[in-house]
Amino acid sequence: MKTFELSLSMAQETVFGFDIQDDSSLAYVSCLVALETVIPFSNAAEMDFSITIEDDNTLMIDPQGVDIECDKLATINLIATHYFHSKRCNLPVIVH
Repeated sequence: MKTFELSLSMAQETVFGFDIQDDSSLAYVSCLVALETVIPFSNAAEMDFSITIEDDNTLMIDPQGVDIECDKLATINLIATHYFHSKRCNLPVIVH
């Protein structure tokens, strides 16, 4: 668990200062945090991916040209969604 916490902390540092005033910007930042958390040292900002905000406000990442295992992608989507909701409601991001 310590490694996950450290990865999440470092991922959040990489997006410090990004403008997250609207949902699309927040979704992008949330996906960057999730990608950097699950695939550390990958430089997610240079990855090509699309983001869908579903009707229930969950985020779905579609990586372009990158093969990510299904379970890792599910984890990335879960973290991105959690981060999106937390920041949208101005709540701290909690690891549980």
